[in-house]
Amino acid sequence: MNFMSIALIIFSIFLVTAEANTSAPPNALNILIYEKSINRENIMVVHTIADANCLPIVDNQIPSLDYYWLMNRTMYKPLHPIIKSYTRERISAAPSDEAKNIFFVNLNDLSEIDIDLPSHQVIVETFRNSDGKCEAVAKMKLGESDAGATIILQKIYVDAKQTLNPRRPKIKSITLEGLDASTGGARVRTYKANQ
Repeated sequence: MNFMSIALIIFSIFLVTAEANTSAPPNALNILIYEKSINRENIMVVHTIADANCLPIVDNQIPSLDYYWLMNRTMYKPLHPIIKSYTRERISAAPSDEAKNIFFVNLNDLSEIDIDLPSHQVIVETFRNSDGKCEAVAKMKLGESDAGATIILQKIYVDAKQTLNPRRPKIKSITLEGLDASTGGARVRTYKANQ
């Protein structure tokens, strides 16, 4: 068997493997979309994994929290383990004492800009919807400049500038997008970094 035949077989195996892995993990409940100005064509989805009762799976008392890419905004791709470890520094889960279907997500990027949010945590609640399917919803209380409104958070957009350290881009602004929990209308709030 010559080199070209071996290369063709390896490439075919790679294609089959890549095509077989084009959908999100089973029982994944999407929480929100995380998008950056760097490589904007690829967006990251933050999700939890739920059991048959729509409760988040817990490991060592920490609720399940994971991430995957939507390459070109459509094609599923798992995060590389190194990128995942960096991401866990910025977006992490924490347990709640409220109920088994509620936990927190820490948005550590928010600590890098000047904001009046009472907390950098998002409250995530999992539940069974009227169609009998499991869902997750993320809510965040905004600050006094937004009259303490609560946003149902659907997307975070980070405008950042690449630095020599790929783990630490310079954040210029963070935009929270979603729905007003009281009115159901669209709510968008941008927080800018101090220049």
